[in-house]
Amino acid sequence: TVASFLHQTSRALDPFPHVHNVVANTVEDHGGERRALDARGLYRHARAASALATAEMRYQLTRLLGVRWRRAGHGGWEIAGIPDDVLREFSRRGNEIDDALQELEEAIGRGARPDEIDHVKTTTRPNKTHVPLEDLLADWWRRAEAHGFDGARLASCVAGPSEPLEPDVDAPYAALAAPDGICANLSVVDRGD
Repeated sequence: TVASFLHQTSRALDPFPHVHNVVANTVEDHGGERRALDARGLYRHARAASALATAEMRYQLTRLLGVRWRRAGHGGWEIAGIPDDVLREFSRRGNEIDDALQELEEAIGRGARPDEIDHVKTTTRPNKTHVPLEDLLADWWRRAEAHGFDGARLASCVAGPSEPLEPDVDAPYAALAAPDGICANLSVVDRGD
């Protein structure tokens, strides 16, 4: 059994639609005994599942609204037409993590390991807060307009509903195998990559 919860914001209260899935961790077997779920497979494939969910969200936004995309510096995707300064303004949590990681790496004289990155994310994470949607929207518009990004500029980022093109099945292989593809910066890749 899985319960899914749609969240609209990051912990820094920036727009960040994402889904949390809570998986029941015990089951009752045929004999009526409670058994714990072996969740190792879920964790092993969590990055791949996240990548698929993100791709599905991008697909739906393109299909339903005509959103266009551009490659982001961090390897993900950003909505085409939203300037970098606006993206930075609405990435306060990511900026906090980046600043804390830079401070750590300067202190230890090397890049942070994955466990250290997770530790930084956890220890810098603010408590959850609830803010009414109308207050969030008013703050988001105020911050966006301070960067010259208004409703008209947002509207220019969508072209209206569209039927998706047939996928080019050779394009993913070409992109992955290219000199700047997935192996350019990674010596080992997994399903999530």
